[in-house]
Formats: sequence, C-alpha cells, structure tokens
Amino acid sequence: MTSTNSDSIREQLTLDKNMVSSEGIRSIQDPTLIRDSRVLANVLLAPDLSQVKCTNYFDVLQPELKPHMRKIVAEWMMEVSEDQGCQPDVFPLAISYMDRILARVAIKKSQFQLLACVCLFIASKYKETSPLCVDKLVVFTDFSTTDMEIRTWELLILELLNWDLHSVTAQCIASQIIHRMDQSRCPVDLGELQRLTSTLTSMTLTEFSLVHTLDSVQIGTASLLLATKLLEGKLDHQSGYFSDDLHRNLSIITKMSKREINRCMLLIENLFGGDMDVPVLKQQPPFHSPRSQKYAKTCNEHSSITTTPTDLLSMVVI
Repeated sequence: MTSTNSDSIREQLTLDKNMVSSEGIRSIQDPTLIRDSRVLANVLLAPDLSQVKCTNYFDVLQPELKPHMRKIVAEWMMEVSEDQGCQPDVFPLAISYMDRILARVAIKKSQFQLLACVCLFIASKYKETSPLCVDKLVVFTDFSTTDMEIRTWELLILELLNWDLHSVTAQCIASQIIHRMDQSRCPVDLGELQRLTSTLTSMTLTEFSLVHTLDSVQIGTASLLLATKLLEGKLDHQSGYFSDDLHRNLSIITKMSKREINRCMLLIENLFGGDMDVPVLKQQPPFHSPRSQKYAKTCNEHSSITTTPTDLLSMVVI
C-alpha cells in the first residue's frame, strides 16, 4: 500500500468517527472511489429511481394514505435509525425504497408502518455490516407487526424493486462532494459539516412536499451549502467567503444555477420557520419517544439472525 493511500484511509477513519459500533467494525468508503472525478460525474448523471421528482402517489394510487401520515412514518424511521446507530446512508435509502414502492403498489393504511419497517430492514442489510434484527424492529413497532410479516414482505419488496437496491440519494451526493473538500482550506470541521448536512437531508426527506418538488441532487447540494453557511456563521473571524466560493463551485459541479441553489436552500430553511440554530440541529433527529425508551430493555433482550424469506405475499402491482 502506498503512503498516499495509507494517508487517505487514515483521514477517512478520522472523518468517520462512528465506524466502530457495538456490533463490530464498520466498513469505510474506498478513498479512490470517493475522490475519482468519474465517480462523481456518474453519480450526478445517474437516473434516480426514487425520483420522478417522486410521483405524487397520494392522488393517483394511495386513497387511504395522506402526506401527514408519511411524515409520521418517516420520522419514526429516522428515530429507529438514530436509536440503533445506523450509518447515515440507511435512512435516505429506506425512504427511497418506500417511495418507489408506494408509487407502484396500493397499500392499506394499516400496512404503512410495516412497509417502512421492511424498507429499513433491507436498507440496513445493504449498508450495514450488522443489519437491524427483525425482533428489534417488531419491538419498535410496539408489536403491531410480526417477524413473519417482516420476512414475508422483505421478498415482496425486493421483487417489486427488481432487486435493484442502489439509489442515488441526497446523502450520497453531499458525501461525494464533502470528501473532495480540502480541510486545510475549509474554515469548518469536515466531520461536523458532514453530520450537519446529513441531519438537514434527513429532515428534508420527511417532508413529502419537498421530496415531490426537489430531486436528490438539489436536496444534497442545498443541504451542504446551508450547513456550511450555518457553521461558518458561528465563526467570528469569518465573513462567509468560503461558503460563497463553495456556492460558485457547487453551481459548476451540479450544473445548477446559483439562483436555483438559493431557491432550494430557502425551501429547506422554511422547514424550521427560518429559525436555523446549529446547536439544535446537531441534536436532530430528536425523535426518541417514550415508547422507544419504554421498550429499550426489551430490544436489548431480543436478538435474531437476519434471513431472507422464502414466501411472497400476493399483491397487485400497478
């Protein structure tokens, strides 16, 4: 291994402070892949299967579901991901799976949380070295689902997704750009920037009105620039020169106009009523409900080996 690769891996280990979990050592991103310009170009050009800018399936396919229900379910998914210490990519990927399924198959209101649960399960299998276990997910649903339902629906979802589990998410876009930034020229800590950007993208994905309006490139780019501005604004000796320079570079990289980036940032800012506070955002997602705390002990006592189901629910694909 060359010294350059060794230094890159060492830097990556420093950036990903949460790579060691109670279940073991997590994998890290390949420094070559996250710094190769061809990879970034392919990511920006790749068709995002979760976006038609996310079809408005509530109007055409889901008579029993409403946007506010999706927000509640999405916040629950974020709570579970945070509580279980999942990697930042798991929640956005699970949301992508859920939206893709809802755009194809009509479900009942009583099945919404089950669908969300299975999407989290699959996303954790795809991204984690130690995925979420079925028994813990059952506990987090307050036992409204069973392990058999989760295992059965897992194969159903995989079939509906055509086993195509990769999706370019806003988190993926932002991460690719952050890893190309030079810490020596950046006035803010890149690890902190990555965490705050992840928080903003995750909270944006809970709002269907934004997911329906913006694509992954727009969400990832706007969240990154907004996070930079917020962190830079806390530095007394900075006047915003770095975020202005980043703004220009992001416009060139993503081929979005500066006005378009500003519009997307404003939409995300409006999530917080214009009151953007870094200390508060750092605590997001704050959805540690009494229910999850109530069953924390039960979760720890449950364990399960993740398996792939062998049967399939009969559902009509639109």
